Amino acid sequence: MVALIFVFGAIFFSFSSGLVLRVFTPIWNGQNFISKGLNSLYLFFHTKDSLVKENQALKEKINSDLILLSSSQTLADSQEYLLKSLGRRASKSGLVASVLVHPPETPYDVLVIDVGTDDGVSVGQGVSLSADSTVMINGPKIGTISEVFKKNSKVKLYSANGEKTNAVLERNAVPVVLLGRGGGNFEFSLQREVAVSVGDKILSADIGRSLIGVVKDVEGSATDSFKKVLVVSVVNIYTTDFVTVAQ
Repeated sequence: MVALIFVFGAIFFSFSSGLVLRVFTPIWNGQNFISKGLNSLYLFFHTKDSLVKENQALKEKINSDLILLSSSQTLADSQEYLLKSLGRRASKSGLVASVLVHPPETPYDVLVIDVGTDDGVSVGQGVSLSADSTVMINGPKIGTISEVFKKNSKVKLYSANGEKTNAVLERNAVPVVLLGRGGGNFEFSLQREVAVSVGDKILSADIGRSLIGVVKDVEGSATDSFKKVLVVSVVNIYTTDFVTVAQ
């Protein structure tokens, strides 16, 4: 039966293929037209829906960025208000100087910069890394002016061997005294029961709380009353190109 149906269908189609084509061609054309139209309509609504979703996502991203910017500005304004309430004025400005010579060309963790008395620089002024962010009031503090000449000055880094610097362990706001070890390294002693971990931040002791370094190691046994904490400067003293002298 299957064979007979197949043979009959083949014979019928061979004799009437022209008729079949003439009859069904308009139907097939209409089918293709409708199919293409539906496909185009689908693509239109699908693309429109995608654009609407992308637009909504962009709006949400913009709103998020605006909130972040507002929060940063609020933080800066709060710090400005705190400084003013203490009779001080916050200033993001400072004298930007180029570093002419770094260690190891200069011994004892000293930088030579290209500003001096002609620029109003004096011994004892604080020196920090030039900040990239407009939100930050100060960059990380790195040292103080130790000697001043007409066109140049020397900056003695906090990490200079034997240099002592008051600082704060950010964790629990514990006051510490950093002892410079040279090469951008410090150490300080801490009672055994005081918590400290690798990666903890060390901040300056002034109201600005600028970052000075991070804990890189903790030495000491369970029987010692004190433990030695090793700190590394956040600044690469061998490649620093610009600093800011506080005014």
